[in-house]
Amino acid sequence: DGHWNNSEDSPRLQEMRGQSRRFGILLWIMHLLAPVFVFFPIWLVMRLALFSSRYYNIVILPLVALFMGTGNRTASVSATIVGQSFTNPLAGLFKFDRDRVVANQPEMFAFPCLHAVYEAAAERINAAPNTTVHLSRAVKRVFRYKDHVIVTDLEGRAVRFDEVIMCCSPEVSLRLIHEPTVLERIALGNVKFYDDVTVTHQDADYMRQLYDVDESREDQYYIYSYEKRPEWIEMSFQLSNYQAQLKQLKHNPAAEGRPAGRPPQDIWQSIFLDHSTASETWTMSRINPSKILAVKWWRQMAHRWQHFAITVPLMPLVQGTRRTRYASSCVMVNMHEVAVLAGLAAAYQVGADYPFPSNDKARRGFYLFLALSHASLPRDR
Repeated sequence: DGHWNNSEDSPRLQEMRGQSRRFGILLWIMHLLAPVFVFFPIWLVMRLALFSSRYYNIVILPLVALFMGTGNRTASVSATIVGQSFTNPLAGLFKFDRDRVVANQPEMFAFPCLHAVYEAAAERINAAPNTTVHLSRAVKRVFRYKDHVIVTDLEGRAVRFDEVIMCCSPEVSLRLIHEPTVLERIALGNVKFYDDVTVTHQDADYMRQLYDVDESREDQYYIYSYEKRPEWIEMSFQLSNYQAQLKQLKHNPAAEGRPAGRPPQDIWQSIFLDHSTASETWTMSRINPSKILAVKWWRQMAHRWQHFAITVPLMPLVQGTRRTRYASSCVMVNMHEVAVLAGLAAAYQVGADYPFPSNDKARRGFYLFLALSHASLPRDR
């Protein structure tokens, strides 16, 4: 009975409309006092503000977990980060609505063939002077010296660089770097990870059993909360409603790539979180094995308030240490956009130009990230 969505005025949201409007006031307060609320997890702020556990568990936790990728650790996310996801003009994810909480259905897109995107990027890099892309060449160790860096691979081959950019998770960085500094150990070691799994499937019956599936709405995201542990969730995605190539196959019977005579089938992805703690509650076993297309295990960063109180403010002090820079979403918020910004900022710090200077909003967002993660100003200022 906890079903709700932001495309219609559902009974659950009508029932909790008063709390939604109070939540809008809380967002305004958190925006004004952002430096203070960074040290408080969202569960504590919601409790002190006297929101019901039902509103908190049914509306706020699933919403933040879905769009910020915080999973079963959403309750520990800094209240400031939750607030900024609604109120920040550059980095905000939602537009708050007094009645439906989230006003808009986000416009989503995906690259038609991501392999081709990376392949084209590699070709451009290899065509530039003094640059080479190496595939299937894992790094074994990174040795840092006063005037250079030596990187070795699994076969023992060594390459000398002026600087190194670690485009990987903090736990991998600490494993690869020889003798990290105390500050690096504190900042990077404070980032915690959990094991999750993604199942890509075509089991529409499973989806209908757990979620409020209505194809007339063309919903993209779904959240399922466990009855006995409402702060824990599972999430699913209707890939056929926003993946460019899948939308084409779904809506165009003559689309190139569809097997002859085969009707369109929806493709879903379901994500199961925190194997060590929550696996006994997972519903993954209810997915029809014959309809599973792929299973992928991965590591997920925990957006604890400690991450924003320790790791994020320490990153400017860590960046550039011993000719090393860090470029992953874990330096701030675990989002694709932040990962891209982190890579652009690290490249900028070693001499590259910012590639989108004519896009005002993108440029301002980049400058903000540069200041927060590198304590650096643009070169033209």
